Amino acid sequence: MKITKFLALLCAVSMVAVGCDKTPDEPDGPKPTGDIVLTATPATGEVGQPITFTVTSNGVDVTESSEIFNSKTYDKVENPFTPTIDGEYSFYAVNGAAVSPVCKVLVTAEVPELAEDTDKANTAFKHRILIVDHTGTNCGWCPYVMDALHQLGEGDYGDRFHEAMAHTFNSSDPSYSAGAMQVSNAIKRGSGYPDTNVNFYTGVNGLGADVTGWISTFKNQIDKVWQAEGANAGISIATVETSDSVLVNLEVKAAKEDDYRVACWLLEDNVYGKQASAYETWQNTHNNGIRNITGVRNNADISGDDLGVIAKGATAQKVVNIPIISTKWVRENLKVLVIVTAKNSSGKYDVVNTAVCPINEKVGYDYL
Repeated sequence: MKITKFLALLCAVSMVAVGCDKTPDEPDGPKPTGDIVLTATPATGEVGQPITFTVTSNGVDVTESSEIFNSKTYDKVENPFTPTIDGEYSFYAVNGAAVSPVCKVLVTAEVPELAEDTDKANTAFKHRILIVDHTGTNCGWCPYVMDALHQLGEGDYGDRFHEAMAHTFNSSDPSYSAGAMQVSNAIKRGSGYPDTNVNFYTGVNGLGADVTGWISTFKNQIDKVWQAEGANAGISIATVETSDSVLVNLEVKAAKEDDYRVACWLLEDNVYGKQASAYETWQNTHNNGIRNITGVRNNADISGDDLGVIAKGATAQKVVNIPIISTKWVRENLKVLVIVTAKNSSGKYDVVNTAVCPINEKVGYDYL
C-alpha cells in the first residue's frame, strides 16, 4: 500500500496555507509593478507533482504572454513546473513591464514506495555482517586496515559484509562527524587506532602493518558469525533526498521470530583526505564514512529503534528521517546503511543483518 505524505504520516506538522498576495516586505524577487497576479495550482503540493501557473491582468488571463521565474534564484522556470525536492518555493511572473507579487508554494516530501516483494513466502535472506573501522587521516597504521578491507571486499568474502568507517582519530579529518563519534564512543573497544568491530561486540586490532594478518583475522571473525544458510531477517529499503534530510522507508521481514530493532546510518563515499602513511593513491579517497546515525538509545547503546517481536514470515515497517547536517556533505555520494539487531539470551541486541541503499533509490529483499 502506498504511503503518501511524510509530514502527515509522522503527524509532525499541520498543513500550511499558501497565499499569493502582494507582500511589500518580501525579500525575494524584484519589486512588483503593474497589475498582474500570479497564482499556482496546487497551492500546496508534493515532490514530483506538477505545479501549473496562471497569470491574470485585471481578471484577464495573460499566461501565454508571461514568463515565470524562481524569486530566490531569478531563474526562468517551465510552466508547469515539477519540483524535485521539498521545501517552500517562491515565484513571480513578468508580462511586458509588469511584475507580479511573489507567489509561494509549499512542497512536501513523499515517502518513497518500497520495491515490490514478488516472493512474499520466502524467508531465505542473504546474510551480511557489519564491520566498523575506527580510523582517521592522521592515523599511521590505518592504511593497512583499509587495504585489508579492500582486498576482502574484492574477494570471496565481499558478499558477506558491509563496512562503515568511523573517522574519529582527528577532528581535522574531512570525514570526521558527530555521528562517527557516537559510534566510536559506543562500541570502540580501546583507545588505540586502528580498531575495528565485527557486529558491534567483537573485532580486530593491534596488527600494525601486517595486511595479511588483518585479512586472516577478519576472515576468522566473519566465519564465526556469518550464516551461509541465511540471515534471521531480511531488509527492504527505499530512500529519497529532501531539502535537509534523507527520508528512509524500510521494511524488515523475519526468518526467525524475535524481538527486533533497526538503526539507519548515513554514509558518504568519495571524500578526499590526505592519508598519513598512505602507500596507494586510492587510500586518499575515503568511502563509507559515517555522517549521521539514528537508533541511539544512550551513549553505550546504538542498537536501534524498537520494531517489536516479528513472527516468522511477518513484516514490520518504519519511516526514518536522517538529517543532512552539513552543506559540505556531497549529496550524490550519500547512501543509507540499515542495521537490524535482535535480542540475544543475555539481553543485548546483536546485529543480524545489514543492507545498503543509495539515496533516491530502492533495494528490495536480497534472497538466497
